[in-house]
Amino acid sequence: MITCVKWSQDARVYASSSKDGSIKLWDGVSSRCINTFPKAHDGLEVCSVAFTRNGKYLLSSGKNSICKLWELTTSRCLIAYTGAGTTGKQEYEAQAVFNHTEDYVLFPDEATTSLCAWNSRNASRKQLMSLGHNDC
Repeated sequence: MITCVKWSQDARVYASSSKDGSIKLWDGVSSRCINTFPKAHDGLEVCSVAFTRNGKYLLSSGKNSICKLWELTTSRCLIAYTGAGTTGKQEYEAQAVFNHTEDYVLFPDEATTSLCAWNSRNASRKQLMSLGHNDC
């Protein structure tokens, strides 16, 4: 099952993530798969993908409570953003996003219903911010 599909800003490529644990990059014209990141989150479900504005990097989140920044030209993970709640498999799918300037990566902490933020460039974790969604 596909969990997320996102286009790059220039529409040359799009990315898909899946419950099978992989991320795939697709040519925006031919819709042919041009790259696959198997077991992108240790084989656990990949919940979301998001391109940077310049299209050079891809942010992903997985059910392992880790967000990763992938360099698309080398197909390698540059940064792993860790420390959002407990490690290991989380119960719900959660999306990682950049803030409007791409200076921060934001990801919900399932255990505390808070928002975790990291400096997108050096992965230093900031203080958890309460979201106030405790009475669902």
